[in-house]
Parts: sequence; structure tokens; C-alpha cells
Amino acid sequence: MHLAFCKKEIKLNVIINLLLNGAIASFVFAPLAKIALIGNGDTFANTIAFDLGLGTFLVAFFVCFFTMFNIEKAMKKNSLTGLTWDNGSFDKQLTNLLPQGKLKTTMVSLIFAFGLFYLPTVFVVHYGMEGTMSGMAYTIYKTLYFTVLAFLLAYAASRNAVTDKNTLQAATA
Repeated sequence: MHLAFCKKEIKLNVIINLLLNGAIASFVFAPLAKIALIGNGDTFANTIAFDLGLGTFLVAFFVCFFTMFNIEKAMKKNSLTGLTWDNGSFDKQLTNLLPQGKLKTTMVSLIFAFGLFYLPTVFVVHYGMEGTMSGMAYTIYKTLYFTVLAFLLAYAASRNAVTDKNTLQAATA
């Protein structure tokens, strides 16, 4: 039963990020011939480093926090208790690696997002693409980047929300 709430939250996050980041990239970056990795002065806001950095922070924070909040709310509303996964399952083992609670999960997710998504992108653009991308290439990349990031973070946050001891206690109170 809990998986239904998780799947709903994951789909919702993926769709929102696909549409929102795709639209932003289409309007702001697609018309540009080249987008620099790093800028200075008044052009800094239109750089890959700034846009991906700000977006990575916002996506990680909001996806984790609101996914967990929505699942907790749904569990309380429907008086659901217990764990979704058997102790030996792969999902359960992965979930055990995450800290319990919204704040800790959000912080770990921010570190994950920056370490495994943001920094490699900056490295590849800087060294592999000579510090620039075309507007259309960046539009496609940004849309895919945030959609995949939202999926992974929503997946982890939804599993953590269901197994969070505080959530389970609140759901049974």
C-alpha cells in the first residue's frame, strides 16, 4: 500500500521537473548561441555553473522535503503503519544507508546531488567542451539533468519517508 504513495510522489516530481526545467531552459537558454560555464559581473546569472548550481540546490531541497512531507501526510491520513519492504530486500538495504528524518535526508541528498551531478558536469564542460555549450544543447541537458536528479532524489526520499521511525510513530498515534 505504501508503494502507491511513493510511486505517485516520484511521478509527480519527475513530471514537474521535466516541465518546469524544460520550460525555463527553452525560454532562457535555447535562443543563446553559446553559454559560458563561468561568467563575471552581470553575465554570471546566465552561466552554466550558476544555473545548474542554483537548480541543483532547489531541486534537491524541494524534492526531498516535499516528497517526505506528502508521504507522511498521506500515511497519517490513511492510518498506515509498518514497513513496505522485507528486511532482506535491496530497497530496504539502500534505505538503511540514508539517515532518518527530513532534514538529514535533505542534507545527504544535497551532498549527493552536488557530488555526483553538479561537479562532474562542471568538470566535463570546463575540460571537455572548452567551457561553453550551445543554447539548445544546454536546454536538452538541463531538462534531462533535473529530471533524472528529481527521480533519484524522490525515490530515495519516498523510501526514507516510509521507513522513518518518526513517521511510523506519528502514523500510529
